[in-house]
Amino acid sequence: APTRKLTGAAATLFANICEHYIEAAESACNDTPDYVPIFSWLSPHQRLALVREVMIGVLCEDEPLPPDTIQHNATYRAMIEILFSNLEVEMDMQWDCGDVGDDLLEYDEADPRYNNLTPEEKMERGVKIDLMEYRAEKNMNKMKKKKVGDFKVEPEEVKDDKYLSEKVQQMSEDMMKLFAGGPISRRERSKMRPLTKDEEHAFRWRRLMDAALQEDERSFFPLCNVNFDFRCQKESKWKDAINLLLDTSVIQYGSPTDRALVNGSIDASTYADPQKLPRIRAIEKHVEILRKVYEATWDSKKMSYDQRCIFSVCSNERYYGYAHRTWVEAFITQCQQRGVDFPKKGNYQARLDTFRAMTDGDFTEGLEVPFGSFSPHQAANQMENWIPSKFTPEWKFEGVHCHGPGTGKYALNYCFEMDNLKACSRCKVAVYCSEECQRKHWKTHKAACAKLAADRKDKQKIAQMAKDL
Repeated sequence: APTRKLTGAAATLFANICEHYIEAAESACNDTPDYVPIFSWLSPHQRLALVREVMIGVLCEDEPLPPDTIQHNATYRAMIEILFSNLEVEMDMQWDCGDVGDDLLEYDEADPRYNNLTPEEKMERGVKIDLMEYRAEKNMNKMKKKKVGDFKVEPEEVKDDKYLSEKVQQMSEDMMKLFAGGPISRRERSKMRPLTKDEEHAFRWRRLMDAALQEDERSFFPLCNVNFDFRCQKESKWKDAINLLLDTSVIQYGSPTDRALVNGSIDASTYADPQKLPRIRAIEKHVEILRKVYEATWDSKKMSYDQRCIFSVCSNERYYGYAHRTWVEAFITQCQQRGVDFPKKGNYQARLDTFRAMTDGDFTEGLEVPFGSFSPHQAANQMENWIPSKFTPEWKFEGVHCHGPGTGKYALNYCFEMDNLKACSRCKVAVYCSEECQRKHWKTHKAACAKLAADRKDKQKIAQMAKDL
C-alpha cells in the first residue's frame, strides 16, 4: 500500500489524474490501462469508488492511508498508467499542433516512433504473431476445461556476485539516462519565454510532472537533478522518472506474488506462455470476488457520489452535467463560507470536509445521474452501461480472427470475423471466414505457410517468441 501522503506538486499531479478520471470513466476513453487488469476488469462505477478511496488516502492529511489490499494497490498503480496514457496522447497530438513554437519541439532526443523493418523482417514478425495467437487460443480454451495450478512468485534470490554486479550495472545505466550531463540549470529555466495558452495546454501533463520532479530533493537520486524539463520528447525518460517518484518511493506491494498480480498486461503473449496461465486464473478469481462483493452493496441512487467527491477534492474549475448545477454551485458557495479557495488547487482535507457536510438533505438531487451527462438521453445510456452486473471487460485477447483482408465495400485490409473460421489445410494456423478471404490472402500467406506448419507444435519455442515480442 502507499506508505506516505503525497504533498506539493506531486499531490497536484495526482489530483489532476483523479479529476481526469471523472470524465475518462464516463467516456470509456483510456480508463482501463492494460498493465493493471485487476483494476481494468472491474466495472466503471467500482473503479470510480476505488479511485475516490485511494485519492482520499494519499491526498487528505487527516485521513488514513489507503487500505493495504490488492484492489487499492492496483488502483494506485492504474492512476500512474493513466498518466502515462495521457502523456502518450499529449506527445502524439503535439506533432500536429500548429500553435506550439518550433523552439519547444526541438528539445532533447525524440523516441523512435516507428521501426523501419524490411519486408523479410515484417514477414518474420508476422509469423511469430500468428504462432503466438494460435498457441494463445489453444491455451485459453484449455484453461476453461483444466486446472492450471496455483500462482506464486518466489522472492528473487541473489545467485552470485556476477548476478548482483549485472543488476547494479543495469540500475546504473538506467540512472545515467536520467541524470547524465546534470540538470537543467535554474538560470536556463528562468530564461524560458512565457508560454501561450495553447502551449500550456499542449504541455499540460509534462509541466505537471516537471513541477513534481523539481520538488523531489531526496538524498538518494534526487529527481530535481534529472537532465530534462517539460520540453522533453522522450517518453521513456518521463516514465522512468515518474515511476521512481510515485511508485518506487511511495508504494509497497507486499509479496512478490501481489506485485506480479497487480503489474502486467494480459494479452496474446501472456496466454501463449503456459507458465503465465496460473497468473491469469488468479487475477480472474480476484476480479470475480471483488465484483460480487461490490455488486451486493451497489446503490443506483448514488450513481455520481464518487465523481462528486473526486470533483470536490481535486477540481478548481466550474463544470458539471445537466443534473449537477445546483450541487456544484452550492459546493462552491460552501467553500467560500468555509474559507476554502476553490479556484486554487490544494487544501484537500478542507475540500473533503466541505463535501461530507453537503451529502445529506437537499443535496441528493441528481445523485442518480453520472456527473458529466449533458442530457437525459445521454444519462440513460450511461446509467444502463454503469450497472455493475452488466459490465463486460474489454479483453486484450479474445481469440484469433480471420487472417484475410475482409470483404465488401468497406473492407479495411483486416477482417474482424472470429466465428465459424476454417484453418488453412496445410499450416493449420491461418484461419479464414470465407473462401474469398483465403483467396485474397494467399499471396501474403504463401511465403509463411511452410514456416507456420513447421513450428506450430513447438510450444516451448512459441512461448519464447511470446516473451521476445
